Amino acid sequence: MKKLKTNIEKLLKENNIRYEFIPLPEDIAMDVDVHMKFHGKNLRNAMPNMVFRTEKGLIVAQRRGDTEIDNKKLKQLLGIQRLSLASKEDLDNLELEPGLVPPTGYNLKFYMDKKVLENDEVYTGSGDRLFALKINPRDLVKLNNAIVADFTAFEVGNRKRVYSGIRATGRLHLGNYLVAVKGMLALQ
Repeated sequence: MKKLKTNIEKLLKENNIRYEFIPLPEDIAMDVDVHMKFHGKNLRNAMPNMVFRTEKGLIVAQRRGDTEIDNKKLKQLLGIQRLSLASKEDLDNLELEPGLVPPTGYNLKFYMDKKVLENDEVYTGSGDRLFALKINPRDLVKLNNAIVADFTAFEVGNRKRVYSGIRATGRLHLGNYLVAVKGMLALQ
């Protein structure tokens, strides 16, 4: 992974982009919250880079750390039906590691959520476990020729889920609605 960081550093220098590689402790957890606490910054300043598989190929979605991908919006933007996180094999083929996906330096189409641009600087992966990258997201848009769009929603803190056990056995009928569905709707 040091090779990837070196290639990214070269790319950034060639394009006269201001950046900073920040050394990380060897034992730091691979968790966005932990990293942002280390940097003394809010989650809004984090920028996870997520590789997705679609029926048209792989793409990278970049979002703020305090948001989550809205699958419906992203599918609509991409004009696709299927969207899933890239597999370990997909990442291996790109010479990337889960949790260490950098914001540039590999040949995929980049999509940046517009909320990221509310920040003058973001903290993101560098491709090397021992370094974070601090950079202006506008520079990444130019460098990656990224498409900027609205495809995230703000995270709802500690959302709870209720599993009902309801299984569809056919068309919804009045009995389903009165006995099961109406009760679940009341819990929302």
